[in-house]
Amino acid sequence: MEEYPEIIDKFPEKYAGMIYNFINYCLGTEAGGASGYNVREYLNLLKKYMEIVIRSRKPLNIKSLCWHYYYKMYSGYMYSVVDKEGFFEIMKEVIVQIDIYKKDMPTRYLIDFYSMISRIYFEFGNYSMALEWLLRFINHKDAQTFEEYYHNAIIFSIIIHYELKNLDLAEYLLNNTKRYYKKEEKLYISEKVFLKYLKMLVKNDSKEEILYIFSQLKTEIQT
Repeated sequence: MEEYPEIIDKFPEKYAGMIYNFINYCLGTEAGGASGYNVREYLNLLKKYMEIVIRSRKPLNIKSLCWHYYYKMYSGYMYSVVDKEGFFEIMKEVIVQIDIYKKDMPTRYLIDFYSMISRIYFEFGNYSMALEWLLRFINHKDAQTFEEYYHNAIIFSIIIHYELKNLDLAEYLLNNTKRYYKKEEKLYISEKVFLKYLKMLVKNDSKEEILYIFSQLKTEIQT
């Protein structure tokens, strides 16, 4: 790549975006998720390209975009291959660097990044870090501009608080969310069903009751 400086000078973010989209496609296919399409090789290429752009004199918004492309795809790959330790390791770099780039990153990209990192932490069982990254989204000054995603994030936060055994807080957020949906007349059938069973979960700590609630939820969703 360094042999072709015109790529960096004329369209660095487009080139990085092309690699990003290809990796994203690979991770979304059955063959590509774990080992197909040499995903790791393309990740290394994207990393090298990001580093070249960051060393260049390009504006910070372009550097931020390339940074986002690499760390989002690398995190997604760690999730795809269920490499918990690899994900935790790469997050050490993200935590150190994100404050440099977040202010120049498109808001939609930044919020999506926060959400994805939160979901991965949750799937890997680190609920406190899942909440920390979700709150980065919820507390962002423009978060409510993305209304649907914002309220989904609030519901997700209730689930995280439930897993953390913050049951009083979970119930408080649950009641607030239900009031909001009712006031705005946006409580669709799926949200209504989910919130109903989530409220039942918050009020029960018996393993048998919890298993029964999940079985009832599964039955209602499927009918």
